[in-house]
Amino acid sequence: MGRLASDTPGFIVGVGRSGTTLLASILNRHPDVCVTPETAFFTHLNNYGIDQFRDQWPESLVTIMKKMHPTNMWDAKPDFILEATQGKYPGIKKLFQLLGSEIAALQGKKLWIEKTPDHLSRYKQIRKYFPDAPIIHIVRDGRDVASSLTKVHWASNSFFDNLIRWEADISQADLIENNDINMMTLRFEDLVMEPEDMAKRVCDFFGLAYFSEMLIPDGSEDGLIEKGYDHKSDITKKIDIKKINRWRTGIDDHMKYISSMLVGERLDKYGYETNESENRKKQFACIVNMEPNNHWGNDLDFSIKEIANDKYFYAGKCNSLLSKCDLIILKEIIPYRQFFNGSLSIWKYYFSVLVSILLIKAGVYHLYWIFHGDSKKTKSWKFRELIEKNLARSAEFIVCQCNNVHDCQTAALFDVGKEKIRHFPG
Repeated sequence: MGRLASDTPGFIVGVGRSGTTLLASILNRHPDVCVTPETAFFTHLNNYGIDQFRDQWPESLVTIMKKMHPTNMWDAKPDFILEATQGKYPGIKKLFQLLGSEIAALQGKKLWIEKTPDHLSRYKQIRKYFPDAPIIHIVRDGRDVASSLTKVHWASNSFFDNLIRWEADISQADLIENNDINMMTLRFEDLVMEPEDMAKRVCDFFGLAYFSEMLIPDGSEDGLIEKGYDHKSDITKKIDIKKINRWRTGIDDHMKYISSMLVGERLDKYGYETNESENRKKQFACIVNMEPNNHWGNDLDFSIKEIANDKYFYAGKCNSLLSKCDLIILKEIIPYRQFFNGSLSIWKYYFSVLVSILLIKAGVYHLYWIFHGDSKKTKSWKFRELIEKNLARSAEFIVCQCNNVHDCQTAALFDVGKEKIRHFPG
């Protein structure tokens, strides 16, 4: 099994708001180990492109490090790397080692662990450069994760959007956990309920001695909190058992029921409580969101609940859910700006819409269409009108979320019966 060494870091990964920072704060109190702030190194590298990163060195380094958030421990500036490499490109592995070892040196430590939740999606890159590095994947009940995400500025304010995101993110571990002897899965709830036992297991996994002081806040936690990320400040306090199972009182019975149908199999996999008697298949709605920016959130959840005659269908924005649904809720069919500035492929876009329409016409799905009225005839109007007329003929309901009465009147273009139209304020 892999162990920490000066040239072999460890990694902590997981879905955001799953307890990665709590685990990092515990390990960072070890006298020999530094846990770095979130560098998102491999995520930034992937977005930049490895070849472009190499070819545009050292400007590329400056660019990605500007995206890293400074903490009280670290100023997130590239000067020390440029000095250590004398401006020459060192390669990805050496660069990452320099980054982590420099942060560790600031604490007078040689061993280090990098903590970035999103690095779960960069597993293959991590294994390419560090095939034996120990990785801990921390998981938390998706219902608590979804609730927690509604309270941060960088996630949706819709509980179900976040629950879908949780399942999509955590599913990336499916082919990894049972096939990698250097990867350990740890439940957040177990860490909170049995902190000493779990901390001992984690230390053993990393090849470290356990110290009871690791469970006592000592002020070093501030070095892990990125400036402006105050929602992480709880790690400066003692572990609180109230952090687990908040969903029991935080969401109503209908939301619990839909949650079990939506992600019940995933909850079962990690040993979380669900109602096993529930029929989870083909009983809920999915929203196919063709627009990148979701700006409706809880208002959309409420609207869906209303138009579905209290059947409590809810909306999410993950196209992969189509295989589980018998009702589609289609929103914002034309992403105007993205389509006409060239950032969205016309063929990819049209193919997605066409497949949806064919499945609806074939009777595979029922369609509730949420139409956000727009009375302005932009250059996308003809294309938009063609698609929307087809949708209008197939939809069981057309829901107009309009900014004003005039916008809602554009629904008359579709030549459909008034009985299909439902109005909600935009």
